[in-house]
Amino acid sequence: HKHVRAIEKELAGRLRAVAEHRTALQECAVHFVPRSGCFYLYLTLPARVPETRLINALRGQGVLVTPGYYYYSSRTFYEPGIRISLARTAPEDIHRGLEIIRREVRRFLG
Repeated sequence: HKHVRAIEKELAGRLRAVAEHRTALQECAVHFVPRSGCFYLYLTLPARVPETRLINALRGQGVLVTPGYYYYSSRTFYEPGIRISLARTAPEDIHRGLEIIRREVRRFLG
């Protein structure tokens, strides 16, 4: 039980970090997919933001995300986006990464 409590405490800190950036990201038309998971976060992107170019820009700044298309079996239901791992990411890195994501999305939106 100690292990489970420790994991819950760590995850709560990571989710607090995410919550602090939600409004700023939504102002850029980036939305959090509800219940996308406890250990990852899926962010949908505005249509004007090219997913691959965004991912490359983020990678160049040390923010590693996974392309959203990896998680859809069909393009019929696909919503362009990126997936962020929370499993082994420290809250301060989540803060830094989400701020960079927000900044880069705004840059693409002009």
